[in-house]
This record gives sequence, structure tokens and C-alpha cells, in this order.
Amino acid sequence: MDQYRCRTCKKFNLKYGDRLKVSIFHNDKKVYETEAPYSETFGNVPKGKPLCYLNSLLQLSFALNQDNFATTYNIQSGSEWNVEVTKLDF
Repeated sequence: MDQYRCRTCKKFNLKYGDRLKVSIFHNDKKVYETEAPYSETFGNVPKGKPLCYLNSLLQLSFALNQDNFATTYNIQSGSEWNVEVTKLDF
């Protein structure tokens, strides 16, 4: 990746295959938490499993392979939502 990649990618020096802990908060209450790989393609994870990827705006994003992440976990957007990402060391 180049100088335009996301801040989180730079902060953790992410490489494809790295595992991340993702916590999502709504009004400071944790509503979702998982471990997911930082993946180049959706096909690198089984159907229905979570992944982290760099979207077309070069933002770290979260998804389910062949499913709808936001609908499945009732995640929305707005100022009352926050995400915390930590790189897991193995």
C-alpha cells in the first residue's frame, strides 16, 4: 500500500492476514465485538464470517462475506457510534 492508506493501517502496519479485534459502541455501550482478519478479498473468509478490508475510499471497513454486516448486527452510522480496533499479536 502507499501513503494514502488509512490511519489505522499505518498505525498497526497492517498486512493481509493480520487479525484485528473490532469493538463497536453505540452511545458508549459496546454493542458488537469480534476478531476478524484484515483481508484483501471477501473470498478469503468463509461465507457469513467477518472480515476487515480497505474500501474504495481507503477507509478500514467491516463486513460479512456474502451477508449484510450492518443489518445482521443492527449497526448504523452517526456521531453516537464509535469503533475501536486493536491488532492482535499471535
